Amino acid sequence: MSLILGIDTGGTFTDAVIFDTEADLVLCKSKRFTTHKDLCLGISNALAALPDRFYSQIEYVHLSTTLATNYILEQDMPDNGDELGDDPAANTGLLNTWIKPIISDWLKSIKKVLLQYDIRGRLYILNSAGTLMDEQEAIQSPTSTLLSGPVASVMGGFYLSDQSDFLVVDMGGTTADITKIENGTLRFSHKTVTIGNHPIILNALDIQSFPVGGDTHIHYNQIGKLELGPRKVIPLCVASSQYPNLYAELRDHKKTPGYEMFSAYETDCFIVGKWKTTLGLSDFERKVMRFLSGEPHSLFCIADHFNIDPDALHLSKLVDTGYLYRISFTPTDVLHALGRYDDYDEAIAKLGAKIMADLGDYTVNEFLDMCETLVSNNLVFSCMQSIANFEKQQFDFRDSPGTLFLINKYLDCNQHLCSFEFNICKPIVALGAPSVNWMQQVAAKLGTDFELPEYYDVANAIGAAVAPDIRKTEDR
Repeated sequence: MSLILGIDTGGTFTDAVIFDTEADLVLCKSKRFTTHKDLCLGISNALAALPDRFYSQIEYVHLSTTLATNYILEQDMPDNGDELGDDPAANTGLLNTWIKPIISDWLKSIKKVLLQYDIRGRLYILNSAGTLMDEQEAIQSPTSTLLSGPVASVMGGFYLSDQSDFLVVDMGGTTADITKIENGTLRFSHKTVTIGNHPIILNALDIQSFPVGGDTHIHYNQIGKLELGPRKVIPLCVASSQYPNLYAELRDHKKTPGYEMFSAYETDCFIVGKWKTTLGLSDFERKVMRFLSGEPHSLFCIADHFNIDPDALHLSKLVDTGYLYRISFTPTDVLHALGRYDDYDEAIAKLGAKIMADLGDYTVNEFLDMCETLVSNNLVFSCMQSIANFEKQQFDFRDSPGTLFLINKYLDCNQHLCSFEFNICKPIVALGAPSVNWMQQVAAKLGTDFELPEYYDVANAIGAAVAPDIRKTEDR
């Protein structure tokens, strides 16, 4: 047998597959949490879940990742006086310098774990153009990995589906990534792409990304409207599975009646992120970091500990700079509260839903129905916007009040004066772990067929493994 080990290190999960090139067959798969504090742990957990009898037969190791992209999106930038601007070429040069340590550390972690498992296959990295490069190329040009993860997932969907014309919708923890397949071919181009509002030059697949994922924050805005995103948080149910103290803290540490918050949310909890120098922090911020060093705590537990107004904690700065991670209510919690998913702590998901429902003066069932509609409608909107983008239209539907009025009428099934239809002419192939729970109703709303292929949940690792055999064309 000639075997390839495919590994994708994502923002939420690290996926691994072993692929038999001669039999054209996925032999085994695994999915484990990405451990940002120590990447080796998550990678090792993913490999440990694969049968060790295959290790000695692995000839190649193909990698993909979203670590560099997430670094940019989370605005975890070095404070060195240089700033990204509107010049794509200049931005590309700066980003190459800034994300080089991210890619270098990731590759060191990969190689360390491979050595531990005595896996000696040759190492390659999938780049944004859908081709494989060696370790030195990746370190010399780290921006070429920026769309590595989404490209791997699309290539996996291309391999797994028998169709030749379709939309790929990959719903992960952080984003929904959408692209189109036409005539059995992926289309790449050398162009300026925007990542985190920063234009850069890439030879890349035409992928549209939207902040709709299993870990996207569900919250009320300042006028009490329920919103999704754009930020990613750690789901309550996931965090509580490891730190059961969070359930009691959310239950027992509550806001006083009539108290209104403006800079935080009642379901918020916080956990220490990557340890950095604390020289730039205030004395109080250092105290908060020390208090959270053992385990995460809820917002009101932290406020009670320090005897301070919860809204005066101002922990968003520590979150924005990566010192802390926010834990809060997400679509993953919605699924647990509804009983459709049970991998993590269902009890805290239901408690979070009750807290959120009470905040909006809804019943729990009403609130969860609203959440389902919110997530589905955001996915439908993302598909609609991506189709316009694929048609080379340079506009955002949200910039036009008239267009938004019509789209909202279309999305709202309870309209009495008028109704609209919007059908897409291609089927949807859904990928990513959360897609099994959301994409079928999205396809139905869009009047099209839906396919959930086998191994949909590890399509990115499969795409990395089969990358050399994928058909591509280039637009110039």
